[in-house]
Amino acid sequence: MKINIIGLAPKWIFCFNVFTLLAFSPCSGQEFSRTYTKELKVSPETILRIKGPTASWFSGSGTLSTRNAREGYFERVGRSTSITLIKDFQIYTWDKPVVKQVVEVTVQPLDDRPPVALFDALQMKLQENAAGILDVRGNMNIKSWGYKNGFFVKDRMIAYLMDGSSYDFKKLTIKASVYIPRSNNVELQVNYLHVSLGDLDGALKLFLLRGELDAGHIGDVRAKLESAKLRLKQANHVDLVAKAALFEAEEVHTLDIQYGHGVHFVPDRDMFGRYDAKKQVGYSLSKYIIGRIERIKIDATVNDQFTIKDIDQLDVKSSKFSNYFIRQLQERADFNCTSGDVTIQQLSAGFADLSFNNQTSTITVGTANTENYLVEMNENTFTEFVPPSSLQELSSDRPTQQRYLNGSHGEAGTIRFTCENCKISLK
Repeated sequence: MKINIIGLAPKWIFCFNVFTLLAFSPCSGQEFSRTYTKELKVSPETILRIKGPTASWFSGSGTLSTRNAREGYFERVGRSTSITLIKDFQIYTWDKPVVKQVVEVTVQPLDDRPPVALFDALQMKLQENAAGILDVRGNMNIKSWGYKNGFFVKDRMIAYLMDGSSYDFKKLTIKASVYIPRSNNVELQVNYLHVSLGDLDGALKLFLLRGELDAGHIGDVRAKLESAKLRLKQANHVDLVAKAALFEAEEVHTLDIQYGHGVHFVPDRDMFGRYDAKKQVGYSLSKYIIGRIERIKIDATVNDQFTIKDIDQLDVKSSKFSNYFIRQLQERADFNCTSGDVTIQQLSAGFADLSFNNQTSTITVGTANTENYLVEMNENTFTEFVPPSSLQELSSDRPTQQRYLNGSHGEAGTIRFTCENCKISLK
């Protein structure tokens, strides 16, 4: 079964927690609530598409200002009307082959009469179509939100439904939960929200825009991040495209960082109905904080920061203005960097190969606990390198190469430098 979670996500429990549209008035009026519940049994082949309140977009006329805070995303329109998105959403999973949706709607009407017409017009639909897709909407049949304001126009907040009808209100709050099966693959789109996702046996396909996702143990992850934060406890493989993002993981088997390709999905238009194809490609300006990882393969990065506690293998194809701090390198690494610094605090005694093809770079390699290693300096121009006193210079059949040995040649791993305008230090 494949699950497309677009807009919000739950652990199969999607808790699209609170979405609030608020029109301020001199005195607070009475609020009315109604709860809607529905569930449907699904097969492993069912594709589950889940959209929360942020999947709806906004349109209107008048003034508009925004504030993106930790507790919520705020839109103020006109003199007295605002939109608030409370960000915290929980995603829980369960073992049942059942999708269950619970939505609580709270409305403060324009007057003190119960908003019966709006409550009756709201509908929850769980029905699988002929293509095997089940749509679950956190905002049910609300199509979009509208606002109107101006000097001679009264401030209005409006809910537009799928059937074309519309309803004014002062305040509207939606709390939605969705329970979904743990073993399925999940597609999740998160805009302007903080989402917590528990352990997921299946794969996660993620688009994260100006939001945050905290997840437990995940299978495979394919993600696009833009001005967002993704934190994982554990994952098997991660395929990542990022722009101005934070990626943090305690333990990952392998990580591929792409630049503009590699994750072949794009979101629907954003919460304001906009879609810009130029924004759907990979960018950098990101920070990566990783505990234990076996292998990282980097296609390209620009102005990134990498902090890695323990890694076996690292391949950097292209890196500009990016810096690397590695506490422990176990086996091998290949750097191709321009205008970026590399610090390897400790090179493992059993490492095999470490290669640098860098320009304008400061390179520091900790070799204090590495008894046997060979250093090859290949065509290094305008590069500063003072060999430690423990190194023994070896002969070379190439006039532009210098070779040095520490310890035993037969057991030594190799450190290769081909650098221009670099400063190299072995400590």
